[in-house]
Amino acid sequence: MVAIAGFDRQGIARFVRDWDRAFERGEYTDLAAVYDDYATLVFNDALPFIGRHAIAEFWREACVAASARGLRRATHVDQYDYCGDAAYVQGTVTLTSDAQGTTTVVWFVMVWKRQHRAGPWQIVADISSVAARALDRRQSAGRHATAQP
Repeated sequence: MVAIAGFDRQGIARFVRDWDRAFERGEYTDLAAVYDDYATLVFNDALPFIGRHAIAEFWREACVAASARGLRRATHVDQYDYCGDAAYVQGTVTLTSDAQGTTTVVWFVMVWKRQHRAGPWQIVADISSVAARALDRRQSAGRHATAQP
């Protein structure tokens, strides 16, 4: 199960580890379960996915596509904070395909909320954008290897 117990270093690290594992296993319903019923997810310039059902479909498609392309996912959290019943997490996700020789970096911000102090934290907004287009490591390595004075 993917959940966040608290916004401290250990809680964030556990969440990221569980999130990445669920993604790799294609457990999109577990990913969607962390979102509020009326949450919004925006990726790049696509129309927003509104509500848990639409967000589950987004993650289903993302998991299937990543599996088909052999992508590995690594999440890095740059910063996080909370105040009362609101919080945010900001970072990057690096998607790497050894088979295709590409790496894509996605920048994200998740806004979290809980309805009451004892309640679970839920994502109410998830905004992501490709920060660095797919870099073909084979081509860039070839250019550097042959570029001699």
